[in-house]
Amino acid sequence: MSSPARRNKKKDLGKSGEGFHNPDKDNLPEERLVQVLDSVVKRLVEVPPPNAAGVPQAVMESLCLMHPRYKDWAELRALKAEEVRLQEELEYLKNKKPDARRRGGKANQESRGNGGGALDGTQPPPAS
Repeated sequence: MSSPARRNKKKDLGKSGEGFHNPDKDNLPEERLVQVLDSVVKRLVEVPPPNAAGVPQAVMESLCLMHPRYKDWAELRALKAEEVRLQEELEYLKNKKPDARRRGGKANQESRGNGGGALDGTQPPPAS
């Protein structure tokens, strides 16, 4: 047998027995999913993978960045990837042939013949 207070509660719950129904709580998991997917897409747009095969790994990295347990390792992997990218760019710039049009200063003036040659008496010394 149930107590009178318990019987009254059952009446308050209605026929379904579910109690008060909060519609905002129903949307909470969907809203959280939308937030997570939004941040994943933002990360993929900011740092796109080199090819289509890298998309799952990039998604996993962005998810790891949001989880407190895996965040430190994900940041470390991101920093290492950035270091590799910057080293490759540095090597490219070191090996790049210098552009003659972009040289400035004295080297550019000497190549034009504007007083950069030896003083052989045909040109007056430059005024200081």
